[in-house]
Amino acid sequence: MMNREEISRFVDEVNSSTPCIKKEDYDRLFELINLILLFFEKFFSDKVEKVKLAIRLSAEWHKGQRRANDVTPYIIHPLEVAEFFVLWRFLIYEVLIIAVLHDTTEDEDNPRKRTVIRKTIKRHFGRFIAAAVEALSKHRHPALKARYFFRMMEIERLLLRAIVIIVKTVDRIVNARSFDELREPGQKEKKIKETREIFPALIKVLRETLEKLYKKNRDGRLHPVLASKLQTTLAEIMRRY
Repeated sequence: MMNREEISRFVDEVNSSTPCIKKEDYDRLFELINLILLFFEKFFSDKVEKVKLAIRLSAEWHKGQRRANDVTPYIIHPLEVAEFFVLWRFLIYEVLIIAVLHDTTEDEDNPRKRTVIRKTIKRHFGRFIAAAVEALSKHRHPALKARYFFRMMEIERLLLRAIVIIVKTVDRIVNARSFDELREPGQKEKKIKETREIFPALIKVLRETLEKLYKKNRDGRLHPVLASKLQTTLAEIMRRY
């Protein structure tokens, strides 16, 4: 088990990619990494190095990127998405890895670097996680970008479709907490409209997908009630807008 000194060294390593400007951001970074590592040590002890690698790579690939407030290092966002699953005790480790990596290819402008990122994810974390991260990434082509959410709903493999929609919904829940920080004109209104119009359909597909999976596998980790929990959580946050 990692002691506090070892965790502090790892946090400092992650922080070096995009240093925190505010102490509160550094404290939050420490809190998130500590929580995720302790969760893995308790439930997935053989995967601790795997999640550390995911965090390390995500920090490297988001180097220099900050949130809409131009202060908070971007790496905090994917870690907050992973935190959501930790707090829910979501016992599918791949989902937390996907959460940590979910924006890595989408946020890279260089096509060659995007290809390197895709290959690196596939090499270190396998085809399933690589496919999920790819499905969560908006395509650069306008026509495909416009079908971003619909492509998720059309994923043939049931488990992959479910995981992708779950992570995307949690991603939106986390982002919705800070819609007020969006500075680009009309961006806040666009995100609110998108959330209210698209996500009910997305969660409906998720519920149907989970029902099929549960009927087939009886895996309590992916019980259909999860769709209702996500829908309720998102609705509670959206009441403020």
